[in-house]
Amino acid sequence: MTDAVGDMAAIVKSLNKPKTGDNLTMTIEREHELFISMAGLQNLLETLNDKMAELAKQVYELEGKNQDLKAENAGLKSENTDLKDTVENVRFLSSNRQLEIEGLRKERDFLKGQVSALRSERDEAWSQVALLDGTEIPDDDESEENGESLRPPIPNESESQVPLKKDNQPEVSEDDWDWEDESWLDKDYLTGGSDG
Repeated sequence: MTDAVGDMAAIVKSLNKPKTGDNLTMTIEREHELFISMAGLQNLLETLNDKMAELAKQVYELEGKNQDLKAENAGLKSENTDLKDTVENVRFLSSNRQLEIEGLRKERDFLKGQVSALRSERDEAWSQVALLDGTEIPDDDESEENGESLRPPIPNESESQVPLKKDNQPEVSEDDWDWEDESWLDKDYLTGGSDG
């Protein structure tokens, strides 16, 4: 295109010169060349216009794709925000669950302590029963089979044949008292055993 414009400029410049003698023939030839160059330029301009239109179409399509990418990017940002919120919620729930687990562990340890204390009280009670009845109470480690204790259950108040007072002592009438029995004078009996 630059070469064609240069040629046209040279032709136009020569046409402006005075037309004398042989220059007239050259002028006609140059005018013909000028028309040819102008026709070439016209075709070139039409080609450029077509390319400009094609480029404009591509720019429009790229703008549309750019808008789609912007919308997709906005959607991804929103999704990323939602995922961050979800992660924070999961961390919060995990922290609460951890605190709950710690609380349950403390409660379990406390209950273990209570069970241990109750077992100690039970063993002490059996020792008192054995001392009063003169019977030998089997040890737990040697008397449990299949998870069941062989110790006889401690009778509760409803199963006792002797009515109990509020202080859990047997209520014995004078008719049932053996006045000849002096075992109650024994020190161990009165104190609840040598360990008491």
